[in-house]
Amino acid sequence: MAVLQTYTGSWINYSRGPIFGATITFSTHTTDILQGCLALFINYVGSQFWTIISFAMHRLRESRQRTAADGFHQERQAILKTSAAPGATAWDLFVLAFNHLKEKKYDKQTFGAVVLAFVAVLIYGCSLAAGITIPPAIKAASSESLILGGNCGFSNLTSIQMSPSLSNLKQKQDTITAATYARNCYGVDPKPPQCKRFTRPEITWTSKSNVPCPFDSTLCKVNQSTGYSMDTGYIDSLDLGINGAPQDRLLFRKATICAPLMANELAKLVNETDEFGHQHTYVQLYFGPINGILNYTYQYDLATGGAGSGSYLSYAQFDTQMWSPIPALNRTDADVSLVILAQNSVAYIEPVDDPFFAAHVDFNGLFQSRNATYYFADTYFHILACAEQYQYCNPNSHDTDGQPHCTELSSSVAIQRQKSTLNLSQFALLTAGLFDTLLPLANIFGSIGGSGAAALRASDIIFHQVSGPLPDNQWIIEVSAWFETVLARIQHGVVEFATGPPDAFASDAVLMNRETENWGRLCSSIKFGNADDQQSFSALGVGLTFALGCTVILVSWCLDWISGYLEWIVKRLRKVLKKVMDGGEQRDREAAMELMPPCGETVPEAAAEEANEGEEPGVIPTQECPRDNTEPENQEANGAGTTERASELV
Repeated sequence: MAVLQTYTGSWINYSRGPIFGATITFSTHTTDILQGCLALFINYVGSQFWTIISFAMHRLRESRQRTAADGFHQERQAILKTSAAPGATAWDLFVLAFNHLKEKKYDKQTFGAVVLAFVAVLIYGCSLAAGITIPPAIKAASSESLILGGNCGFSNLTSIQMSPSLSNLKQKQDTITAATYARNCYGVDPKPPQCKRFTRPEITWTSKSNVPCPFDSTLCKVNQSTGYSMDTGYIDSLDLGINGAPQDRLLFRKATICAPLMANELAKLVNETDEFGHQHTYVQLYFGPINGILNYTYQYDLATGGAGSGSYLSYAQFDTQMWSPIPALNRTDADVSLVILAQNSVAYIEPVDDPFFAAHVDFNGLFQSRNATYYFADTYFHILACAEQYQYCNPNSHDTDGQPHCTELSSSVAIQRQKSTLNLSQFALLTAGLFDTLLPLANIFGSIGGSGAAALRASDIIFHQVSGPLPDNQWIIEVSAWFETVLARIQHGVVEFATGPPDAFASDAVLMNRETENWGRLCSSIKFGNADDQQSFSALGVGLTFALGCTVILVSWCLDWISGYLEWIVKRLRKVLKKVMDGGEQRDREAAMELMPPCGETVPEAAAEEANEGEEPGVIPTQECPRDNTEPENQEANGAGTTERASELV
């Protein structure tokens, strides 16, 4: 893989959606500055939030009637009014309460001061904790980055210019890289740091034992239900690191069934003399011709095993133009990988019942300087074959049963032909084209490719040609490891497409034209785990932090104006309410006057009872009559006034 170059700037991580996925990537230096500024900003926001709380408490307590001699109240109000930071305010309140307690005055005011002090301490602690935890949390919310993709492309292993040895070397390097990653990161918990290289540390898959053998029953070992299936289900291209919008997604699936095979009928002993006149005895396997030149699939020199060659020898073949499987092994709807195991001179300390490593030939004697009973392989070879199928699906198009519209679960060549029927977007078609370049080696054959004994987990317990005991399902352990290597190889291939192939293979690389709109989008849309020199932040998290913080700061700066405005609103509301209430009382008085009888009239007994409802018995509300002008005093006054007016007229 070439050197990773990370994109810095804003982008959308579609794994989290267009809103929560808004991301900003910075260099490590800028990240350190941003985190420091965020911590200081949050601490300042905490102090301003306490300013708001203390101002509110001061105004609430100011409204209460206190005597001038209430020194405790006045001192507490002064502390709240001059409050600058929650820590200092808490200390002043604690000191005030302590001095009050020394005078043996424990009352509600003392308790209230202590409560306020604890509130200040709580706000101070929360602001410190937020300043420490929020910046890393915002960063952890988006732990992925985009590859710059300046030289995106892939190695052309079929190039005429690339020598076979160089092509084989590239395949072996990729196999070793993928196998190492799969061993360290698949099925391991917790994941070590190197597993954060891809957007998903591992691709999950399911397995099932005792499934039907995928080949002709005449080849299947033991019985027809010795197969072992492995299936990834539908993998979203987003989970493989391709950062496409929802309409540009592609679903990919890989399913593999493996089974041990019998080789007795397809093996043949051959004696040959080499060019130096040496006689050799070979065992040749006939599972299909190679490249139209060899009529056998593989041959094994018996002298190799007899000479004590040591560890295992594993060999794999894939049904391409080079190898044509026999009809009993051929599958038109799947790719076929053939694995041949030669145990050579490996000795086991216990019998092995596993069908791929079967060893029951006992030997009592001296072996590797030790006299004991050992067990050797039942045959020169053990054979295992796998039928591997693939599938593309369009997650934005569904069949009548509600399932995504997919190609058939078939061979890698077949799904390449069928993908045009899925109505994929141009970006999704390019994604499928990228997978097409990976599939020829995304198989069991590619997981072994030239690794020899290193491809076997059983090699881990061999020392000086002596192996420890193997479980009865060792072959399942091996094919599971190969399948995980396949998945890791796909993950590695997607990232290598964005970075471009290593320099040693760059001369034969097929590079994409980034000036083309669609290829440019794909080259710039490959994600990976954060690099050591880059960090990504959630733009939403950073924005909300500054927005909420600035709101608190602005409120704290405008407290006097806000308080005055609220008081004005309260006064206006009180006036409106008073008018409404006064108008209601006037209407009640007028309604009551209408119910009273006119002056001087008697109230009927039934009406009196109705009018007295809810009042004391015997009280009859009547309308008060104005004073009569015929009373003596009034008459004298009226008479005097009349005399005066008469005299004036005369």
